[in-house]
Amino acid sequence: MVVVGMTEISAFNSSQGPCRCPDASILRRNLILSPKLARRIPWLLTSAVSLLALGFVYRRGVDINWDMRNYHYFFGYSLIHWRFDTDIAPAGISSFYNPIPLAIFYLVLSSLKFPAYAWIIAAVQLSSLPVLVLICREIDRELGHETPSPAGCLALGLCVAAPLWWSELGTTFYSSTTAPLVLLGVLFGLRGVRMASNAQPARLHFALAGGAMGFAAGLKLTNGPFAVSLTLALAIVMFPLRARIAARYLCSYVMGLAAGFAPTSWWNVFLFKHWGNPVFPYYNSIFRSPYYPAVNFRNPQFIFHSLSEFVNFLIAATRDTHEIAEVDFADARMLMFAVLTVFVVAACVWKRLSSGKVTFGSSLTGVTAAFLWFFQ
Repeated sequence: MVVVGMTEISAFNSSQGPCRCPDASILRRNLILSPKLARRIPWLLTSAVSLLALGFVYRRGVDINWDMRNYHYFFGYSLIHWRFDTDIAPAGISSFYNPIPLAIFYLVLSSLKFPAYAWIIAAVQLSSLPVLVLICREIDRELGHETPSPAGCLALGLCVAAPLWWSELGTTFYSSTTAPLVLLGVLFGLRGVRMASNAQPARLHFALAGGAMGFAAGLKLTNGPFAVSLTLALAIVMFPLRARIAARYLCSYVMGLAAGFAPTSWWNVFLFKHWGNPVFPYYNSIFRSPYYPAVNFRNPQFIFHSLSEFVNFLIAATRDTHEIAEVDFADARMLMFAVLTVFVVAACVWKRLSSGKVTFGSSLTGVTAAFLWFFQ
C-alpha cells in the first residue's frame, strides 16, 4: 500500500488484480494537497520574507531619515537624561509624542553599529508576520477550512506586499515597530469572539486584546483609532449573544485597555501638568490648554473633501500618490480591497436574500465577517 499525504492507494484491486503505482503527476498533486504541507506554506512564506527583509535592510544601508535627525534620536536622549524641563518643544509639535519607543531606539543606535542595530529593529518589526499567519488561520477556521486556504495564503501575501511597511523596516519609524501589538489585539479579539460564540470562557482573550491595544495606543498616539475601532467591532459582533455576556466581555476588554495603557500614561500626566492637555496639542478644543489655540489640530493634506476625491485617490495610488503620506508611494492593494469589498458585500446580500435568511449573526461565520468589516 502506498500512502501519500492523506490518500491511500491500494496496490491490489479485488476485481481487477494488480494495478500500477501512481505516476509522478499524481504523486506531485497529492503532495501539494497534503494538509501537513498546506499548514507549512504560510510559515515558509513568512520565513522567506524575513530573510529577504534582512537582506534588504543591509543593502539599503544606514538609515538617515529626516524624523530620526529631527527628533527620534534626540528625544530618546532627552528621556534617558531627562531634558524635558530644560528643552522646551525643540522639535515643534513632534516634541509631545511619547518618548518611550524613541529611548529604545537611542539606546540601540548609540550602543551598536550598522547593520546590527538595523537588524534588531527589523526583527521587532518582522514579529508581525507570525501574528498575521495566526490571524489568517483563525479566519480560515471560521470559514470551515482546517488547513490554510488559497484565499488565506493570498491575503497573507498581500499583507507582506505593503510598500510603506517595507520602507520602514530597520528604521526608527515606529508605526511598524508597534504594529505587532495592534495585530495581537486583533488576534485575541478574533479568538475571544469565536470562543464566546461557542459558549466557552473568553474573558482572558478579551482582556489580552485590550491590553495589547492599550499598550500600542500608549506608545504611539496614532494607534488610538485601532483601539477605538476594535471596541466598536466587539460591541457589534457581540450583539447576537445575550446582553449580560456581551457586557461582561466588553468590560474585560476595556479593563485590558486601561491596564495596557497604564505603563505609558505617565507621559500623558506629564503633558497635562506642564501643558494643560494630556494629548497636547491635539483635541485642544476640549482641554483648552492656554499654550495652543482652542481647536482640534488637523492636517488638511490628509483629508478627503468628497467621495470623488477618495475614489480618485484609490486610482492614483496604483501609480503614485502622497495623499496620505509625506512621501510619494504606490499601493494597488487599497483599490483591490475597495473593489473586492463591494463584490463580497453584494454577494453576501444576494445569498441571504435568495435563501430567505436575513437574521444578522445567525452563524459564527457571520459574526466573524462583521467583526472584520467593522474593524477595517
